[in-house]
Amino acid sequence: MKLICSILLFSLPLLIFGQENDNIKIDISGVTTVTQSSFNLKITRIKGLIKVNYKIKDSLSSKIRSDQEYKLLKINGYRYLVNPMSDSSRIFMDKLSFIFEKYSIYTQDSLVFSKSANVEYSKLIDEILLVKMEMQESRDKIFLDGTSIRFDINNNNSYHKIEVRSPNKKYNPVLAKFITETFDLFRKGKNDKYLTAKRTSSY
Repeated sequence: MKLICSILLFSLPLLIFGQENDNIKIDISGVTTVTQSSFNLKITRIKGLIKVNYKIKDSLSSKIRSDQEYKLLKINGYRYLVNPMSDSSRIFMDKLSFIFEKYSIYTQDSLVFSKSANVEYSKLIDEILLVKMEMQESRDKIFLDGTSIRFDINNNNSYHKIEVRSPNKKYNPVLAKFITETFDLFRKGKNDKYLTAKRTSSY
């Protein structure tokens, strides 16, 4: 009897941990400043069911050419790019990003599957929950090259975010692998030819 009780007591924390980690929401956004290309991934795992959605900026509406604020930013833009780390440059880039977003046209798709149908991907979700804010590259590159990646991670009542530049196999490999594997769900599972390396920032 003591042995049975001990086993039950030992197993209880594992069962509780499993329940606590089955209400997950992960939002990933990636933006390449120079080209203004962007993607968004939403992953949820609730009660053993995983839903994945991607949203990729496909093009810009021609209406942007008539936007007066956009015209002014184009005329005066060179003044702000002289010193990309200045506050005025940051404000300029924020305004430009807002206008691009306003006229953006997106392509999107979604997948739903059970946790048991893809155990390996579910394990990757668990790995992401353990990743905390990691060391970032020099912010001198923030406006010049690479892709800014942001993870917003909700685990029940717990929330944290991760912001990195261009994660890859050497720099934040867990994050890079998760993004690639998420896109691969569509490439392999739905034979999605739209998700080229150029559109997904090489992920």
